[in-house]
Amino acid sequence: MDNYKDFSEFIRGWFHQDFDLNGQTVEEIVGAYVQSSRSAERLALLDEIAAYRRAHSADIEDDFIERFSPEVDPIAFSGSVATFLYEIEDALRSSVQK
Repeated sequence: MDNYKDFSEFIRGWFHQDFDLNGQTVEEIVGAYVQSSRSAERLALLDEIAAYRRAHSADIEDDFIERFSPEVDPIAFSGSVATFLYEIEDALRSSVQK
């Protein structure tokens, strides 16, 4: 099922029902992830998110919900799956540019 192993593990591992252990916002949760990961891991994750976004450009909302619901609710975080992923990517990019 999963060509996006790192992406799936990241989403399930950091945005699950107990996400608030790591923060209240996408930026805070990604920040917690950044503290426990290496730059190379974050770059690989960025590549995987981009590949997922390209592969599912026409059905990203439906596919994401099918993959991760009910454990992860991107709508509650960001209003849409696309915005949720952009926020994750922005936070990851800023962590590898420092």
